[in-house]
Amino acid sequence: MAHAIDYNTQVVPLELFADQPLRLAPEEHPNGYWSETHGNYNSWWAHYKGYSLNRKANGLDIYPLKLNIVRPAVINHAALLLGQFTDRIVRFGISNAYGVDKALGEEITRDLNMMWHLNSGDTLLLEQALFQQIFGGMYWNVAWTPTRKRWPIRYFSVDPRACFPVWDGNDYNRLVAIDVIHQVPRPTAITRYRVTPSPFKDTEREFCTIKEHWDENEYEITVDGEIGRWPDGAKMGGPNPFLDPVLGVKVIPYVYAPRLRVGEFEGESLVPGLVGGMKELNNNLAHLNEGLADAMHQQPWVKGRPKGAAGFDQARNAWIDLGMGQPGSGIEPEIGRLEGADLSEAMIALVADKLPELIREHTNLPNVGYGRTDASVRSALTLHYMMWPAMNVGAHYRLNASLALKQIGYLTYVMALSKRAIGQNLNAVESIGFAASPEAIEAILVGHKTHWPPMLPQDRMELVSEIVQRLSGNIPTISQETAIRRMDGADELAEEMERIEADQQKAQERQMEMAEQQAEMGDEQADKNMDCSMQQAEHKNKLDMQRDKAKPKDRTNNAQAKGGRSKNNGK
Repeated sequence: MAHAIDYNTQVVPLELFADQPLRLAPEEHPNGYWSETHGNYNSWWAHYKGYSLNRKANGLDIYPLKLNIVRPAVINHAALLLGQFTDRIVRFGISNAYGVDKALGEEITRDLNMMWHLNSGDTLLLEQALFQQIFGGMYWNVAWTPTRKRWPIRYFSVDPRACFPVWDGNDYNRLVAIDVIHQVPRPTAITRYRVTPSPFKDTEREFCTIKEHWDENEYEITVDGEIGRWPDGAKMGGPNPFLDPVLGVKVIPYVYAPRLRVGEFEGESLVPGLVGGMKELNNNLAHLNEGLADAMHQQPWVKGRPKGAAGFDQARNAWIDLGMGQPGSGIEPEIGRLEGADLSEAMIALVADKLPELIREHTNLPNVGYGRTDASVRSALTLHYMMWPAMNVGAHYRLNASLALKQIGYLTYVMALSKRAIGQNLNAVESIGFAASPEAIEAILVGHKTHWPPMLPQDRMELVSEIVQRLSGNIPTISQETAIRRMDGADELAEEMERIEADQQKAQERQMEMAEQQAEMGDEQADKNMDCSMQQAEHKNKLDMQRDKAKPKDRTNNAQAKGGRSKNNGK
């Protein structure tokens, strides 16, 4: 057990900064910090839900419009993390850039995505993205549930208001200890944690307080102070069972991902920067509402009314009675209306346009993010550049979330390997669902990567044009797999590649069939041409013979030939 240290008089022991298990006594917990942090959590939650706009004065609403600008800002900033997804938000992979075996990386990739899918990780991430903006960060829990036959490792979203962490001052990503305190219905507590309800204690209570404590040495889960039990009857407490054989350290199955972190463990919430603007906007809107009512419903007045005159009150404005006239004075009564508020267009524009725009820019989400722009050039590229402030903070959200998702995968494999390595009773578990090994843990540590969808909507025409240009030519500058991933996402990528290969195979078969058919047709045509040539030759020969037969004999030449022979003595 660690002891309190007077940092003014004592040297800080090296073990406090070494990568060794730390154990803090309850009195050494940062209780003051916890109290302040959770007070802020409750305040930020009230602003997000709009409860802070329900204030009244003299029975009237101080902010009658109750325009909650915190909620849409939180939702839009959460969308920067989630991106333009369709069916799935994130997918995981293992890079082989650091010597990870390719086959092992493919196996881990498959198993990580399977576990995320089985635990409805994307659905959890929807809520976590909102928690990250409201409370400045999000907590994940990787839990062992031995009541399941298969896939007993579960992922849970944890409300930050239930978490009381202790962290390493040198490594914020290393939790030294954490207490998670929340309430569940009493029947749920009795069933899930197998505690024995006392017939004399708190019999009227509907909820029980669950406290889950984890540090690098031990863990304990209690229900109203009573230790819970696992299905086999073992107590929910004892030594921390999760040992990483690669790093040689015990791990805590909780992960924290801040929104923006500067100098503190807790991330910065989006809400505080909006509170002042929200109050000012609603205050000005209330004043504008009063001014409009005053300008549109000017209060009437009457002076010198006759005695007994009535009916001056109206449903909205009561007449101002300035007194009765003197009987017999002959002075006619006077009536009129008080001048209303003089509202200028500049006043209205300041409240309705300029102030909301200023608030949006203050949160790194410009007007174009809300579908408004005064730009004369509205190409997709121009609009994307105008969203640079939002993309800048969105990159921070994603980087911090990616590190947490990597830690979730790491804890999943450490937990699976620890449960199998210690050979303990796995209760109802028959199969963890995947193979864990030290090599897999090492691969996750050095090669884990998270694939996110595009942060902003994409110009489809420009993307298609780019892909076509890069695929064309003798040497393409992009693979088919990457092109499909960019065009249609990673869902069913393997199946799509198989379909493309099948189509290519069919196309090749059709080309071969056509080539064979063309060859056969060529042979047939050659035979036909040869037959035709032979027929033509035969026909020509016949014609020549007929022509020769039809020629008359050359008698003159014969006589000359005979005469010549006689002159030459018959030679």
